[in-house]
Amino acid sequence: MSVERGPRRGWRRALRLLVLSLLPLLLLALLAGSILWVRRGETFQLRAHVIRGACLADSARLAEVLDGRRGTPLVQLDLDLLKAELAGDPWITGLRVVKRWPDAVEVEVSEDEALAWAIRDGRVRILSTGGRLLPLPRSGVALDLPVLAVPADEWLAAAAGLVELKHAFPALYAQVARLEWGQHPVLRLEKAPPRVMLNAGQWRHGLSLLSIVAATRPDLLQRDGELDLRFVNQVVWRKGHV
Repeated sequence: MSVERGPRRGWRRALRLLVLSLLPLLLLALLAGSILWVRRGETFQLRAHVIRGACLADSARLAEVLDGRRGTPLVQLDLDLLKAELAGDPWITGLRVVKRWPDAVEVEVSEDEALAWAIRDGRVRILSTGGRLLPLPRSGVALDLPVLAVPADEWLAAAAGLVELKHAFPALYAQVARLEWGQHPVLRLEKAPPRVMLNAGQWRHGLSLLSIVAATRPDLLQRDGELDLRFVNQVVWRKGHV
């Protein structure tokens, strides 16, 4: 059996104490070096971006804004400032911007919903779900929308009516060529000669009646005349060109 001599045991104890005392300094230096490397190095600079959900918004402009940030260290990228610059498109209603380490940014776009073509102040606009009149999208996407005629103070009511028509009666909405909004809205359907009259106060009920007519009496939609659905549970047909 060998017994460790006193001086040797003391040397090891001193070495352990030295290592333990230097360890916090080493960790701090390592952390500081990592921060400087991230901030000044090229490893975490913005090199790529992904844009999702941009259909009506100008995706080319969004990409141009993001391309202007290329080379910026990801840790220094101010997402609030970036979102403010990206949000300049009138079709955009919301933005979510996320850093994707090590060198990318992901942008998720929320857009307003197009409902109808509208003419205001001599210019063609698009009525949106929120009742806003928006300019034509720059994305070049084709929009198959009904044409809307509406009094100046009825845009919000017309938008609400079109939202219900589009979401509750999508097949019927797809057939609408023109809507003249007012107290008694008038619908014009694609490839259907008659005027269809409804009551704004019973809008959903009138649309339900029209759907029933289209399914059970499609012949009524193939004649010149007027289909009056302004009454509860009553379909009135007037012959001739009105």
